[in-house]
Formats: sequence, structure tokens, C-alpha cells
Amino acid sequence: MLVVYSLRDTEIWTGSHGLPELLASLLVILVHLWKRQMLLSIASGTITYMLLVQFLFC
Repeated sequence: MLVVYSLRDTEIWTGSHGLPELLASLLVILVHLWKRQMLLSIASGTITYMLLVQFLFC
């Protein structure tokens, strides 16, 4: 449910929109498969997304 809510208004066909969301989502999947800890997966994805949006995709 959280994934659908988070990605519902993402415009993937314009500029770099959607790229931070995609990278953070992939990181969540990878961390979850590696560590199997939900809170660690969510925290790493959230922090990565916020850093990407604030510093890389301004």
C-alpha cells in the first residue's frame, strides 16, 4: 500500500523525474533481500531518496 501511495503521481517520462524513486525503491529491495529487516530497508530507502532529491536532483 505504501509503494502505491508513494509512486502514484510519479511522472517517469519527463526529465529525471522518477529516477530518485526508482533508485530508492531498488535499494529498499536489495537491502531487504540482504538483511531481511523491514525497518532497515525502509530507513535506507527513505534516507537515500531524501539525499538524492535534496542534493542530486534539485
